[in-house]
Amino acid sequence: MRILSNVNFPQKISQFAKQAHQKLGRTKSPSKKVIAALLSSYFIAWFAYFFHFWSNSFIVNKTGGISAQHVNLWGDWAAHFTMGSAMAERGLLLTTSPFLLNAPFSYPFVADMLSAILIRMHLDFFLAFILPSFVFSCLIIIALFLFYKQLSKSIAIAVLASTIFLFNGGTGFLYYFQDIADSQQKVETALNPPREYTNIEDEHYRWISVITSMVFPQRAFTVGFPIALLLLTLLLQNTQKKRQSKLSKLLAFFSKRSTNESSQKLIFFATAAVIGLLPIIHTHSFLAVFILLSFWSVGDILTTKTKQEKIAKFIDWSIFAGIVAAIALPLISIFISGNIQHSFIKWYPGWYVGNDYPNETLLSFWFKNWSIVPVLSLMGFGLVIQKSSNKLRTFFEYVPFFALFLLTNLVLFQPFVWDNTKILVWASLGFSLLSAQFLHAMWKESKWMKPLVIAITIVICFSGFLDTYRALRFPLSSYQMYSAEEVALAAWTKANTDSDSIWLTGTYHNEWLFNLTGRQALATYTGWLWTHGYDYYQEDHDLRTMYQFPQNTALFEKYGIDYVVVGPFERREFNTDEHAFLKNFVIVQKTESYTVLKRSTQ
Repeated sequence: MRILSNVNFPQKISQFAKQAHQKLGRTKSPSKKVIAALLSSYFIAWFAYFFHFWSNSFIVNKTGGISAQHVNLWGDWAAHFTMGSAMAERGLLLTTSPFLLNAPFSYPFVADMLSAILIRMHLDFFLAFILPSFVFSCLIIIALFLFYKQLSKSIAIAVLASTIFLFNGGTGFLYYFQDIADSQQKVETALNPPREYTNIEDEHYRWISVITSMVFPQRAFTVGFPIALLLLTLLLQNTQKKRQSKLSKLLAFFSKRSTNESSQKLIFFATAAVIGLLPIIHTHSFLAVFILLSFWSVGDILTTKTKQEKIAKFIDWSIFAGIVAAIALPLISIFISGNIQHSFIKWYPGWYVGNDYPNETLLSFWFKNWSIVPVLSLMGFGLVIQKSSNKLRTFFEYVPFFALFLLTNLVLFQPFVWDNTKILVWASLGFSLLSAQFLHAMWKESKWMKPLVIAITIVICFSGFLDTYRALRFPLSSYQMYSAEEVALAAWTKANTDSDSIWLTGTYHNEWLFNLTGRQALATYTGWLWTHGYDYYQEDHDLRTMYQFPQNTALFEKYGIDYVVVGPFERREFNTDEHAFLKNFVIVQKTESYTVLKRSTQ
């Protein structure tokens, strides 16, 4: 992480713009200044977009509470607040889960650890989560461009592929025009879309905008995806290049004894070490990278000319795999698979089709969700192989993206069906590049093709663009996450109770106690416990029993409960009454809506 933070990304962007100048200066292409300006504008536009979104992502509302300015932040970030606050209050390396008492902690935690470190450095709680997300959102744009540029050797294709990847959203935009037509306030509806157009579940649109479903809410993805892309880009530079890379030259400069070959191998094996850390950064990216490199390594070995070179390549890749395994397997055992009671993975042919949507066909489902991108990617695949001087290497570089697509349509990786998109996004990464390469070839074919290319690109991207735009219309998707009363209670709790105390509280997802204070609850939101594979049914049963029959002290002693929270949720869901606790508990804090009780010492 320290290496990434020291990279001068604005300088990198400037260097690519300069390269565009040099290349265009040798051709009769449009003005190199225009191209450089457009490239700079592309990065500046995304920087401005993310800055505007993240600087408004959480606000103090009119009642003094905290509102999340997008529904997916409201839904997903409660879990991240729970993990981050626990690491900030109780220890950066948690030995037990903040989600379930005495259960092993099982989650790719690095993104939330970064926030915990910032909280410990006395940064504002919410800013400690927002700031890294802003930085890594911008890094995604840069990493996408670098990855696509390395594979395509074209700035134009890299920008187009990035645009398709970020905005690809199927044909849901047709409902946007229908909503405008049905509205009596057409301009208002056009400017403030009434719904998302990549997420229309009733119509089986399930490929939700990458920006709003992954970059914004999924903090592990936001950190892990760009890191994985940068690592893959380094490997591509290492295995594709015919001359010494800039990083190799830099290493050789600082070590006069270093040769081109030794510096390249140092980069190669150092990359393996960082890939080994990916399971605790973003597990799905680790799995996708593993599949990609399985194909790339075979291609790299098969395309070397002599038997001696093949043996050397095989040894290098074997050492590479050994380094990854030596680091990754212990991390997976300790931090990822510890709480899983049974395998998540199961045969699930068709993904949503044939299971959740029995009347849908694969063709209609994917046309709805990805429009013609799969078709364009197949044509692009044929095109790049045809044009390649090393067809076998090119085949192995691109075919794993189709393997990932096939895999996600055959196998379910987690209990929540939609979570297959965390692997599918890597198939989209390759499909977007292949589609861009085919569209770029069409553009260069003749001037008559240009309007068609523009029209196709708009069709591919319009649904995703609408949802990305809609995310900035904050009143359309703003939800209160914590009331002013709950924020004050969280501050009181941190100031007046032991950070290692154990609490009995409600199990709704944005519960202030375990979200904001880092205190350990007996059990938290059951949706998290289910999707993460915890065996939580006994704790959930006992939690309800304790709220309904607080005179039963045996259960409180069994779990070592120190404090109980009784609020609107507990009264409504468990029909509990705080007065029933007074035989064994004392009230230590009472507000308009909440009562906090402490277990009496005998």
